[in-house]
Amino acid sequence: MISVSDAKEYLRIDTDDEDRLIASLIITATEFVQSVMRKTLDEFDKIPESVNQAVLFTIATLYENRQSCKDGLDMEDLTDIIRRMTFAYRKELF
Repeated sequence: MISVSDAKEYLRIDTDDEDRLIASLIITATEFVQSVMRKTLDEFDKIPESVNQAVLFTIATLYENRQSCKDGLDMEDLTDIIRRMTFAYRKELF
């Protein structure tokens, strides 16, 4: 599981001003990655680094595009990237 400090380091945020937002994004990103993988993080003995990176990438995308997705990734693009990052761990069906 990604901590707030892990996410802040990835996002290069030094202040505590947005900790609540980042905590919420961690939950949202984790749920999103799990839904793309069709697998929960609890099913891993040790969470693979590519899965952690997929969660961090999703957090960053949601954080950077929280106002608008005009210039950023849309959800279809994000889903495709996460699917590719976690392909080795993805279940065919739930």
